[in-house]
Amino acid sequence: MEVYDEAYALAKALSQCQAVKDYENAKSKLDEKAKQILIDYRKRQIALQKKQLSGEKPDELEVKRLQHLASLVAMHPSLHKIVEAEARISMIIADVQKIIAGAVQNLFLDEIGEIDWTSIYNQVRRS
Repeated sequence: MEVYDEAYALAKALSQCQAVKDYENAKSKLDEKAKQILIDYRKRQIALQKKQLSGEKPDELEVKRLQHLASLVAMHPSLHKIVEAEARISMIIADVQKIIAGAVQNLFLDEIGEIDWTSIYNQVRRS
């Protein structure tokens, strides 16, 4: 089977895995208020991460607002399940990327020797 065929099969398997089903199930149970909480939480989370990545110190009020929203998310059953499922999906994708990169890492050499793809991946992921 061609590599692309395998990739499509993997994509299908991912879309049918339990974490994705859990995510979709929890998302279907959200009311408008919960959706707005999640949207606000995501926006503030991204804004805070951008500041941190650019070397800015986050405003204390912003941090407290994000912490408050995080506690609302944690207390709301469907929101909590969404965040939990997202984390599981991200972990699955990261694991698959490591497996794929591991299959070809010996093919790529830099001037010094072998490239440590795991370290590079972890650095990029933190960014």
